[in-house]
Amino acid sequence: MSAFTDASVSMCLPVLPYYPDQAIRKHFKTKALYLIISNTKQMIKKILVIIGLALSVTQLKAQSIDNLTSSFNTGHYYKIDGTRVESEIKLTCLAKFGTNPHNSIYIKGSDGKTDRLTTKEVSSFVIGADSFLIAKNIKHGEAELTEDFVHFDSVDGDITTVTHYTTTGNSTLNGLVLYVKKGVTYATLKAAQKAK
Repeated sequence: MSAFTDASVSMCLPVLPYYPDQAIRKHFKTKALYLIISNTKQMIKKILVIIGLALSVTQLKAQSIDNLTSSFNTGHYYKIDGTRVESEIKLTCLAKFGTNPHNSIYIKGSDGKTDRLTTKEVSSFVIGADSFLIAKNIKHGEAELTEDFVHFDSVDGDITTVTHYTTTGNSTLNGLVLYVKKGVTYATLKAAQKAK
């Protein structure tokens, strides 16, 4: 004899409204399935829009950096001793190999002469609305840099988000987002958040 009675089994089953006409019951099942599929499609559309916006922002940022590397723009830089110098500045980003800094700036003096400056002479610089600073111990592809210029993106509490730019073999800019906390550079936000 079974320990379950018909009453106990029926208590475990979901209660569906009783309709004498099976077509109505089938309609409700179809409607529920339609709602599930419809909601999934809407969610996928929203996700695709978000991805599209993120890619657009990334492209705009890359175009902005391309403009900074293709010609001289008005800006200023700070020497290692803290002195601010107004100048026309052009950013250069080199390929990602080795341990030496890859990024440098060219400045144009009032006499039209250009000079190349690196992290040894400059602590930070601004070109237009874009700010750059020095990050240390950067791992970007095959390169392990002791220090290099990075683009300042944002600050959230004690974590600064930056992007390190290099060029690929066909001179295309390649950006790597990094996180700096208390002078230490991290490859992931999670690692920076865990750091003390």
